[in-house]
Order: sequence, then C-alpha cells, then structure tokens
Amino acid sequence: IFESETDAYQIMFYSSIFALCVGAVVCMVLTIVFGVRRFYQNMFTHEGYLTLTLPVTSNQHIFVKTSVAVLSQIVSLLMIIIAGCCASLGDVCIEIFKVVGYYLKRLFLNYDVHAGLFIGEFILTLIISFITMYMVFYACVALGQRAKKNRIGAAIGIYFIYYLIVQTISTIFTIIVTVFYEQLGLDKLVEYLLKHPIF
Repeated sequence: IFESETDAYQIMFYSSIFALCVGAVVCMVLTIVFGVRRFYQNMFTHEGYLTLTLPVTSNQHIFVKTSVAVLSQIVSLLMIIIAGCCASLGDVCIEIFKVVGYYLKRLFLNYDVHAGLFIGEFILTLIISFITMYMVFYACVALGQRAKKNRIGAAIGIYFIYYLIVQTISTIFTIIVTVFYEQLGLDKLVEYLLKHPIF
C-alpha cells in the first residue's frame, strides 16, 4: 500500500526484512535454548526433587520433555513460515508459491517421485532431526552433571567434543566414499536403485 521509490521507504523496507530474518533465527534458537533449559531445571535443579517423586519412569520423563520440545520447535517453524508469508503478501508471495510449485511439479514428473511420499518423508525427516538434536543436548546435559564444579560448562564442553568427533567421522566417511566410489561398488548400487525403485 505504501510502496514508493523514496530512500526512507527503501531503508524501512530493508530494515524490516533484516529484522524479520533476525527474529526468525532468534525464535528458532531460543526455542532450543528453552527446551534444553526446561529439561535441565526439571531434572537437575531443586525442581528435580519434585519431578523425580512423580510415579513415572525416567524414560517417560525424557519422552515427555522431548515431545514438548519438538512440538515447540515445529510451532516456531510454522510461525516463522506464516510471518514470512505475511511479510511477502501480494505479488511476491504469489510468485514464490508459483516458483516452488513449478519446481516441485518438475521434480515429481521428471524423477517419477510420488508427491505424498516425498512430502511425508520430508516431514518425518524433519521431526527425527529435531528429536535427535534434543536427545544429544539432553545426553550432554546429563553427562555434564557428573562434573564436580561448573556442570553447565562441562555439558557445553561435552557437546563440543561430541560435535568434533561426529564431524571428523563424517568427513573421513565422505572422503572414503568419494575416493573409493567405484571400488566400493556404489555406482552399481545407485544404478540398480534407479532401475528398481522401491515405490
């Protein structure tokens, strides 16, 4: 409605876009921080005395904490998508949906991909990645409690050590697969899977 070519409008427009992007990142990060913080407070601080007196097992505690954290993460992601749609209402939003629809249609037609299975697999992968992320954070927090001093610092240190080990292993694995792609017979496996799709 208020679109114009003035410098003031351009400054406000780009400032708003920047603020929206920063807000989206902050929203996702704070959701993770609050999810891990609630786990720590409910299980390992003075609240833990009350939490651990409940007639439920440790597995049930972790399951509930993870479920709530993952649900919060999904809601945050949906809110970011809705905010992005609201910010780009009008021609831009319509063009974005057209481009996404066009490329998804080409993907489904050219590679004979089933649309429902593709979308379902994407959602399932997203949920599993959220669950895995929170479980790793919870494990690091729990292991950090073994330290005698500065338990939160120990948990952060354990997470960085875990991250370093995982990145090293994945890098070595990627190098091996890339260098010995044909020797491992992966080219024949990929060719077979392309000729004999599961679905």
